[in-house]
Amino acid sequence: MSKTVSKTVTDNSLRKWEKKLRNAKTQEQVEKAESMLRALRPKEKVVKVQKPTLTDDQLMDQAIKENKKKKKFYEEKESEEKKKSLERLQRRAEILKNKSEKEEALSNQKEEQKVLYEQLLKNKEERDERVESHKEFVEEISKENYIVQRLIVKHKGKKKKVEREYKRWFKAVCENVEGSIEFIQEAKELSYEEAKKEVYDHSKKEEVCEEESVSEEPVEEPVSVEEPVSEESVVEELTEEEWQKIVEEHPELKM
Repeated sequence: MSKTVSKTVTDNSLRKWEKKLRNAKTQEQVEKAESMLRALRPKEKVVKVQKPTLTDDQLMDQAIKENKKKKKFYEEKESEEKKKSLERLQRRAEILKNKSEKEEALSNQKEEQKVLYEQLLKNKEERDERVESHKEFVEEISKENYIVQRLIVKHKGKKKKVEREYKRWFKAVCENVEGSIEFIQEAKELSYEEAKKEVYDHSKKEEVCEEESVSEEPVEEPVSVEEPVSEESVVEELTEEEWQKIVEEHPELKM
């Protein structure tokens, strides 16, 4: 009898507090109703499932399986670490290789630049020597065309001015002779000596340009240029028309 009454009271109380929870208007009322409902509601019994008792063989098999799982896990982890380590080594080797290649390329570039610079210096020295070698020929031109006498007349006997302009003229003509030889050598695909002979032979037939050397004032003593007797050329010489055409196309070759 008492159990029936108790259950009825509990059910009524539950319904009462459930209704209060539904009608609660404040947070405090909600919390109070929820607290009473937790106290009144019957607690569910947790049924413990008893694990089956394993035999020694079963325990051994289970231990072996667990060890295999662990072994496989560590082997996979070790393999992954080795793979990552190998990738790091490969990346490092590639970086070092690229760095070494760049350093080698830079070193080769510097060496090439050094060789090129030395070659340029050598070429310049050799060209300067060739320009210097034309001095005797230019002196002949100077004498044949009375360059000094013309400059004396131009500067009214002022020695320093005559010397200064004569030096400029002399250097320019030496450079011009060398430039003409280089041009003819490339244009006709001749050796240096062959091109030099052609330029010398034609230069001896040309009068010195008045605009580049001396004043336009006439010289009292007439200029007579004797045409030297040249040895028989071993190469085909330029005709007068060909030479004039080249000079017209390249005014810098005029002396």
